[in-house]
Amino acid sequence: MFAPWNDTTMPAYTGAYLRRWFRSNKTAAYWANVFGIDTSSPTLLRDVFLLCTTTSSGRPRRILGTSAKTDKGEDLIAVVYHAPGRTAGIEMCPNRTPGCSLLCLALTSGRLAGGAHKVTQQRKAQVLKTWWRHHWNDHYKASLAAELLRHQAKAERLGKVPAVRLDGTSDTNDATLFAPWFPTIQFYDYTKDYGKARNNSGPLRNHDNYAVAFSLSDDRYSLAHALAIIEQGGVAAVVVRNQRQVRQLLDAGTWHGFPVVDGDKTDARYTERGAWAVLYNKAGNKADEHGFIVDLDNPDHPWNQE
Repeated sequence: MFAPWNDTTMPAYTGAYLRRWFRSNKTAAYWANVFGIDTSSPTLLRDVFLLCTTTSSGRPRRILGTSAKTDKGEDLIAVVYHAPGRTAGIEMCPNRTPGCSLLCLALTSGRLAGGAHKVTQQRKAQVLKTWWRHHWNDHYKASLAAELLRHQAKAERLGKVPAVRLDGTSDTNDATLFAPWFPTIQFYDYTKDYGKARNNSGPLRNHDNYAVAFSLSDDRYSLAHALAIIEQGGVAAVVVRNQRQVRQLLDAGTWHGFPVVDGDKTDARYTERGAWAVLYNKAGNKADEHGFIVDLDNPDHPWNQE
């Protein structure tokens, strides 16, 4: 574990920069108030660094986590959860669409439900890890690398395949950096970035141990991009209205000419090839005026047009 504070952990800027950042960023200022940060303190930089990297009990903050869905598979899967979108004052999902932002699973489902500003321990941890990654990126990467080594060693002891999703609630390019460093770990992600999915899916992907599933969305070109990804041997994820519609597609066997698999059965998209991963909507009854969710009962939805 790395030293919690010394000169080598400092970024190029000073506390004055961080002070200006809080003053000019309304979302960051909101969370500063939640955390009780005194932005006028002469020790602001040190205070925020320690807040980001240690828990309230003084222990090192862990970057890797798990979820009920990742625990379903046979592999040992770990996930990184950042604050999605700009909910920490930093853009973590540059390719998000209006529908994606409205129905974001990180804000509407499970323990994290309640919206961008709901204050829970999980939400606070997301924000702090996002700040850590942004303001002290080198220290963050070094700490993450140490955790990946431990995750890899644990998987070896258990006789399991180590797998990691570095963008559980974000859409960055972190895995493209770590995949070459850890060739025995299977990295995977979902993305709405067609270029990222095209370069990291199917048999011609850039890294053998990194697989990216393309997420179908309400973007006008999204269906064409998804079909191109599947055609090259990759996976595209589609969210339908409910579990009945998932069963409907599974019974049909194909959608838009390609096979379908149950995307809720496991999160291990890297085991699949040339298929749709069908998931059901977990955002409750929230209205979707953008068409992010594919309602198979609605013949007017553009993605239901063959």
